[in-house]
Amino acid sequence: MKPDERKLLDELQRQYKRGARPPVWEVISEIGMNEKRAAYICEKWAGKGWYDYGVNVLFGWLKDEGLKA
Repeated sequence: MKPDERKLLDELQRQYKRGARPPVWEVISEIGMNEKRAAYICEKWAGKGWYDYGVNVLFGWLKDEGLKA
């Protein structure tokens, strides 16, 4: 896992532990990540079963498997 991917995962896990479930697009703007890179990472996680989304990959959420990763 690359450092920026780890940073995104850590931030999402931190937010979820606090009880917040912000969409990924909010978190990537907070940490300063490129949208295309974040979309790639989210697609990768979705393929692993860690992440789920409806129409837009940046409006998704971590699944339980992603929280445990």
